Amino acid sequence: ELSRVRQLLRPLEECAEDAKAAIVCVHHLNKSSSGGGLHRIMGSMGFTAAARAVWAVIRDESTSGDTDRRLFLPVKLNLAADPTGLAFRIADGKLVWDAEPIVQTWDELLAERRESKRRQQIKRTSAMEWLAGYLADGKKPAEFVKNAAAIAGITARTLQRAREKMNIETKDGEGLSANVSFWSLPRFAG
Repeated sequence: ELSRVRQLLRPLEECAEDAKAAIVCVHHLNKSSSGGGLHRIMGSMGFTAAARAVWAVIRDESTSGDTDRRLFLPVKLNLAADPTGLAFRIADGKLVWDAEPIVQTWDELLAERRESKRRQQIKRTSAMEWLAGYLADGKKPAEFVKNAAAIAGITARTLQRAREKMNIETKDGEGLSANVSFWSLPRFAG
């Protein structure tokens, strides 16, 4: 595959050499959580292998509250020593670089995110087990469920994810309980 891609890119490479220009290609990342950082780049590995420099731009999930910050990290560099990464934002229509370099590597970032995702899955599974036990004998007022979950150390977001994953039924009460919402396992709905 690599030789086929290089063969296809050769005319473009010659054109760039003649023009003393660089060719910039943009690829998206795949959703795979396995393998190294080079394997996260969509499309043929031949394009990544043929490139002399590969950089990734990805949302910085480590800073709380700053959803606009992006990381610019080296993935592969054949012609230079590995530099540190950079962080930036778009502010008022302009690219604004952070002063401090990013020393975390692309592979370290991906490993950290895989571990974070694994921990979230464990928490959600635990919350699902707790929720199944709590609702095992029938419907309960949603506020009771939420309060008991908080006491059990389950965050509101994890409880919400568990509820969605389990297809927990929510139903408004009737009569004297008209202002109360109830949660129940699907088999107790109705």
